[in-house]
Amino acid sequence: MDPDAATLGAAPGDPLPQLRPPLVTGDLGAFGRHRVLRLLGRGGMGAVYEAIDTALGRTVALKLMLPALAAAPTGRERFLREARAAAAVRHENVVNVYHVGEDEGTPFLTMELLRGDHLGHLIGGGLPVADVVRIGRDVARGLAAAHAIGVVHRDVKPANIWIEAPTGRVRLLDFGLARIGGEASIAVRSGPSAETGLTQAGELVGTPTYMSREQVEGEPVDFRTDLFSLGAVLYQMVTGRVPFEGRTLAGWADAIRSGVYTPVNEAVPTAPPALVRLIHALLAPRPEDRPRSADAVAAELLTIATQLLVRTDSAAAPVPVQHPEAPDSDPQFDFTEAPRPAPRRRGRPTQFLLGCAAALAGGLLLVGIVHRIHRAGRPAPEPVVKAPDPAAPVAPANSLPKGYVSIFNGRDLSGWKPPIEGRTDAWAVANGVLAGTPRANFQFHALLSERDYSDFELRLEYRWPAPGGHSVLLLRANEDKERYMKGLAISLADDEGYSAVHGHAVPDGYQSGLVLGLTFKPRAANKPLGEWNALRVVARRHVIEVELNGTKMPVANLDEKLELLKTHPEFARAQGPIGLLCFIGPIEYRNILVRPLP
Repeated sequence: MDPDAATLGAAPGDPLPQLRPPLVTGDLGAFGRHRVLRLLGRGGMGAVYEAIDTALGRTVALKLMLPALAAAPTGRERFLREARAAAAVRHENVVNVYHVGEDEGTPFLTMELLRGDHLGHLIGGGLPVADVVRIGRDVARGLAAAHAIGVVHRDVKPANIWIEAPTGRVRLLDFGLARIGGEASIAVRSGPSAETGLTQAGELVGTPTYMSREQVEGEPVDFRTDLFSLGAVLYQMVTGRVPFEGRTLAGWADAIRSGVYTPVNEAVPTAPPALVRLIHALLAPRPEDRPRSADAVAAELLTIATQLLVRTDSAAAPVPVQHPEAPDSDPQFDFTEAPRPAPRRRGRPTQFLLGCAAALAGGLLLVGIVHRIHRAGRPAPEPVVKAPDPAAPVAPANSLPKGYVSIFNGRDLSGWKPPIEGRTDAWAVANGVLAGTPRANFQFHALLSERDYSDFELRLEYRWPAPGGHSVLLLRANEDKERYMKGLAISLADDEGYSAVHGHAVPDGYQSGLVLGLTFKPRAANKPLGEWNALRVVARRHVIEVELNGTKMPVANLDEKLELLKTHPEFARAQGPIGLLCFIGPIEYRNILVRPLP
């Protein structure tokens, strides 16, 4: 039985909302001031169309309440009130609702039209841990914004979590079952009449697979119900299956009431302990044993992400997916120790990709997931590339600072090489500028210096020709194509333009000039878009000093991270090449100078 099919609502055979004849030949129809282009899907409450708002001239997702439900005055009123509540939730991880209204007796709402796919189509047999943590954190942040204004979602599930393409932004969808704090909510009773009314004891509202015990019992719910459902989603992302199963609605309800499921660490022995504890706490049967807030969950997931970033030697093969392709800190999360779930069965182990590349991808743009979305037929747009500046100076040899040598000649790629089995076709040289352009956003392309360096001082200039870019500079890199991202790396990001392009700020710890996994307090130093940034790096044994446009950044000292070095020896590589990387948007480099240190 399909869990989503068990979501209570109108029967699948109920007629769709009536559309008026199309205003433009080729359209599906018209509704109010909207040209309706095509049906995107339908659920228990309504049908969703791609449409054009002719008054504002923008493409939207138009949701119309199904006629069988709209016929009940109470149901119509609740749809509109709850839609307005959803419209009040403004957050980068929640879909934007533009307009709520009623036209000729049919309630409707319009919201932004998203490109990508929902999480339910991407989980498969499980996801890399970096993706699990990133998605979970962003969903928790969206829930926190809703809870802050008294809105409880009540239907958190993979199908209501959207991964945008090409940005990888996580969005929480469908507040159709949302409850406004202190109010009853619309509930749809099963049965041929599909009547609507106020929630009463004993009614199920939500998707059974992800319901909390209090939902199953028809008891009053609050924000902690959403936390339970988030725990069930995290469990599925880690293990590839839902925590509670049943052949019927009654079977699901009994499983949830029992509170018995296979512990995460038994289903996946390699799961990070902190993540295991968090999921178990979220799935606590009693609401009072769950985390204190969605904000607390987001904070703990950030802590886990930070810990993963510096533990990359635990890396293993990526977990199976639906479309496969060949600083220590005190936790901010505070919860009462939840009862340990009783073991029920042992599942097959699922391995996690814990490498630095995966952690970086998970912390930024869910590289693997977005790639799978593109594989499903939604290609990423080609990045806009600004031509290299014809007046870009290349420092002549006789003008170099004393002791420095130029490792980029301004004419070609002499002195540079790709990682083992890598390619150089993402890189081009013109007018003294080395330009890196990913063939598709979120693909990693590296260039490594042919010479290895141990202790050195490096100076270079870089700039972003288009907004929203992100890259890294590799120090003492590994030449192995699968391992070159493991080790010391300095973040280079368009800190100012990133939010406008991707819908969220550069994640903490990834701002320009920070040594990834080692320094965490950014200091604004980037030049405006299109201007050259001057970067200076001094790498002397375990100490890395960074200066960006004259601003000294936090110092990374591995001698203060002895425990880290035991688990992450790649950070302490004695020597290796200098590496340039492009993977999110084009980046340009010039005047790359190195001075070996004694």
